[in-house]
Amino acid sequence: MRRFWVLLPLIALSGCLARNREETGKEGKPLPIFSLLLADSTTYFTTRSIPAGKPVVLFYFGTHCPYSHAQMEEIVSEMDKMKDIRFYLITTAPFNEMKAFCKQYALNEYPNVTVGRDYTEFFSNYYEARGVPFTAIYRKNKILHEAFIGKISAGEIIESTE
Repeated sequence: MRRFWVLLPLIALSGCLARNREETGKEGKPLPIFSLLLADSTTYFTTRSIPAGKPVVLFYFGTHCPYSHAQMEEIVSEMDKMKDIRFYLITTAPFNEMKAFCKQYALNEYPNVTVGRDYTEFFSNYYEARGVPFTAIYRKNKILHEAFIGKISAGEIIESTE
């Protein structure tokens, strides 16, 4: 029983990973079309409606992952430098957890941030994401430039979108 309590936190955090560039095999390919269910739980958003002309960052996060929280803190603290980047935050967490995450970081105050629930688990299957946070960075032409698993700096996000 003692072993169980030691292993439980390790298992819970095993999906949270430190930073690594992730080869997806999707580099150079266009942004896939998939839908998210937004925080109001009635509105669907599709990636088809994302206009070209601005970089796009898809941020797949876990509401209980400390690396996801650290990544979000980094993004929010440097948002003035990234206001021309469109951020799409994606989770499979329940709505109440997603809403709490949004509230914690006041994400509704950022016009370039959209948060949604991946109710079909498209993201993790398409990118074969092994954990969270997972960040896919698309340049202005909506072509995947690179992806990362784990927390990355705002500077790396900016550099990757240029």
